[in-house]
Amino acid sequence: RLRLRGVVVLDVTPDGPAARAGVAGLRREGRSVLVGDVIVAIDGRPIDDYDALYNALDGRKPGEKVKLSIRRGDQVVEHELELVLVDG
Repeated sequence: RLRLRGVVVLDVTPDGPAARAGVAGLRREGRSVLVGDVIVAIDGRPIDDYDALYNALDGRKPGEKVKLSIRRGDQVVEHELELVLVDG
């Protein structure tokens, strides 16, 4: 709906690898909801939608590291993250 390519980060687990890397999810500012980071690639593989994200991570195991490319405003930044299993 926002005409963004990629997958919007909704929330980040506190003290998890993404939070430690500075990845930001949605945030409230007054009555508005602001988009934080948008995942645009994993290990150089473009991520255009949720299906592409799922396929890029399918078969990966906790403890593996991935290079995450995220759009933050007008910039694309990269982070190396360790995959973890999160309940819920």
